[in-house]
Amino acid sequence: RQSSFGRWYEGAGKESFGQVSAFQEIGSPYAALHLTARGIRTAVQTGARDEALRQGSDLSRIEQELLSKLDELSAAIGQKQN
Repeated sequence: RQSSFGRWYEGAGKESFGQVSAFQEIGSPYAALHLTARGIRTAVQTGARDEALRQGSDLSRIEQELLSKLDELSAAIGQKQN
């Protein structure tokens, strides 16, 4: 199951902004976000509390990176429209 963001990223976002380098740079942190979230879920399910906490810290860092990339995309789109 794909998130709303994932549907936009793979669909309308890619169609509209796929050639913009700032859009292309979103892919890596977005994939890392999902991979880390799955790791946290697995750690919680198996009782690996310390691992879940460590990955939670990673998730926060990745989230900030993704938000930064989205800000860069927003700025790039704004520049193209002007």
